[in-house]
Amino acid sequence: RIAEQHPRPRSRRDAASGQIRQLVAYTLTPSRHDVEERAALPHAEREEALRRLAYESFLVNDIDVARTAVERLLAGLRANGNRVGEAAALRELSRLLRFQGEITAAERAALDAVALLESEGEGRELALAYDHLAWLRLLVNDNEGAIELARKALALAGDDIAIAADALL
Repeated sequence: RIAEQHPRPRSRRDAASGQIRQLVAYTLTPSRHDVEERAALPHAEREEALRRLAYESFLVNDIDVARTAVERLLAGLRANGNRVGEAAALRELSRLLRFQGEITAAERAALDAVALLESEGEGRELALAYDHLAWLRLLVNDNEGAIELARKALALAGDDIAIAADALL
């Protein structure tokens, strides 16, 4: 239903020029007419709308809206028991917290993502989580910790060149 009311922007400029604001208003601002409708959205549609909103908001540097969208996405994933999705959302939340200068909170979210994925035995997502945490460790001048985490990411990257390249950086 969201896609019908808010078609995908044709370009990033369209997103920045207003269509993203409509999606923000629809997804995050309750009105008495649409609260019941949004609550009835299937989980997959709501998750996709929140992911898209977070991404588009990030592109136009509206980190507060992106963070709110990711926090709502995270709550839904937790409620549905989607631990791998929850870890990915925690990693995204960590990235947004880092952009807001909240390094301690960013590291806590990243560590939570790693803990979830280690318990799930998830390879690729765990590689991404280790890689992200390595970058956070660099921000606090923990070079040895960053190298250790990057090596873990590299070991799990397999044939994923993007993760391997980022870990090598």
